[in-house]
Amino acid sequence: MALSRAAGRRPAEILCAVLWLLIAAYVWQTAASFNPTSASFPRALALLLGLFGLVQLARQFIGGTAAEEGAAPLFARPWRLAFSFLLVFGYLLLMNTIGYIAASLLFGLLVPALAGFGRWRFSLAVVVGTLVFIVLVFHVLLQRPLPAGLIEHWLEAWF
Repeated sequence: MALSRAAGRRPAEILCAVLWLLIAAYVWQTAASFNPTSASFPRALALLLGLFGLVQLARQFIGGTAAEEGAAPLFARPWRLAFSFLLVFGYLLLMNTIGYIAASLLFGLLVPALAGFGRWRFSLAVVVGTLVFIVLVFHVLLQRPLPAGLIEHWLEAWF
């Protein structure tokens, strides 16, 4: 039975790796239309996505570890996979509606709670700390705008 589980997961892993490579190629190509300063960040992300896809693909052809042989199939709980995609899609919609910070705060607190992580104070501290870091790096140091919302307009007045 362990072999059938690993064999059932392998095509899905290969498909995901190919999708990462295609997304990386698309991001790299799309960034070519940006000016060189603006293209550096998307291209760095494209390189990381491509590297991740290559590593994931190589793992499937080189062979997995003994722990992976007993792993559950990737689509063992399809409702969780569908719900994950819906959460990410909802996050992107909310980002354009209520802004980056508010959407990230909601997403960062909802995902661990829905996954059964009961330490909400810890989650809140991690999410707020991460958002403060992102605001300091991108908004203050690099002077790059975040998707606008109520909180971002308030930050404009302070910084």
